[in-house]
Amino acid sequence: MFEICACLGTHNETLRRFGHLLGVLYHGCDDVGDVKGLEALGGGGEEDLRDGILTLPASLAIRHPEIRALFCKQNPTPQELVAIAQAMKDRLPEAEQYLDKVAEEAREEARLYTTNPASLFALIDHTRQLSRR
Repeated sequence: MFEICACLGTHNETLRRFGHLLGVLYHGCDDVGDVKGLEALGGGGEEDLRDGILTLPASLAIRHPEIRALFCKQNPTPQELVAIAQAMKDRLPEAEQYLDKVAEEAREEARLYTTNPASLFALIDHTRQLSRR
């Protein structure tokens, strides 16, 4: 959706990658915010975990084989869900670093392909703050 909006706004493909990066940033910030218990933007953290949805923090947590096995279980117990949730919380600093890199890549796209990127920088900065409230 973010890619399409960027293409529609420019009437070409110039900012397609920017749109992709902004979408990744938005969803990643929402995922991190959910784990932190912040106001959800597009879904709920507990529901995502219960339903086995692979969010940014979950993708980092399942690098550990034990957590991966729990995450892939058909019906994890409440205690197993707590273990997965804790592993996701433990990965939040890494998730935040990843989001900072995505934001910087989006800034670079804006620098390269616009003559006045200030409004796109503001959009990136606003989006990046969603996981930091």
